[in-house]
Amino acid sequence: MAIYSSFLTDVGNWFANLWNQHGDSFLDWCKSTGMSLIKTIAILIIGFWVAAIISRMVRGTLKRSKVDKAVGGFIASCVRVGLKIIVVVMAIAALGLNITSIITALGAAGITLGLAMQDSLSNFASGVLILFNKPFVVGDYVELEQSSGTVKDISLMYTTLINTENKEVIYPNSSVTSAKIINHTALDKRRIELQFAVDADTEVAVAKEALLAAVESSPNALTGEGFTPIIGLREFGEGRIKFDLRVWIETSDYWASYYDIEERVYNEFKARSISFAREQVDVHLRNNA
Repeated sequence: MAIYSSFLTDVGNWFANLWNQHGDSFLDWCKSTGMSLIKTIAILIIGFWVAAIISRMVRGTLKRSKVDKAVGGFIASCVRVGLKIIVVVMAIAALGLNITSIITALGAAGITLGLAMQDSLSNFASGVLILFNKPFVVGDYVELEQSSGTVKDISLMYTTLINTENKEVIYPNSSVTSAKIINHTALDKRRIELQFAVDADTEVAVAKEALLAAVESSPNALTGEGFTPIIGLREFGEGRIKFDLRVWIETSDYWASYYDIEERVYNEFKARSISFAREQVDVHLRNNA
């Protein structure tokens, strides 16, 4: 106990000596800077709290408006970071420091960073546009530039397709938004467009009858009201007649329907002894003698 009492006495004496030496300076500092420091701490605490509340409100609003989850999270994060930067600048100003130079430095750094990351920022902005406008979603079959495939992933920087050879094709989002996009699965129904060429001596009525029979026998073809198949004579000449066949089907059954109808047309033509037109090749012999 004696040792403990002696320790406390020594500590008390040390603080007393410290106060005697620096007490007046500390009081002067409190009078001149203390209130500014308290105000700064209050601004930081209250400001960060308000920024978190506003960020949650923004996130909730975007979620209720059915904005893509990735976009909603990104916007909420940007709002939170932006508000925190404003709070920090206000806190620095409360200390009495000159914030003009700080803002100028931040602006210059932002411009430099923007120029250095121009392509990345372009991809990023395009990714936000894709996620907002939804020209396609994951699972759609689309054509982009010279490739086509099923959309596997849409990120803020890249869009990934899986082509028919099961290869990944990755596009920067800036190239996606600048290209023509053909979405084959945006609607739940599509129309197959087929062409068939038969010998010129084939009766048109018989050929049309065979094409209609092929469509009516297909379980995937839609033939109800508003989905009447179209069979038309496209052109004739050069020893053949060409027919167009347009059939409505469910989008999800496109390829199965395509090959099924092709096969049924073949069988119907064969049953009626209709011959497909042969490709005509003209050979010209030149005598140089």
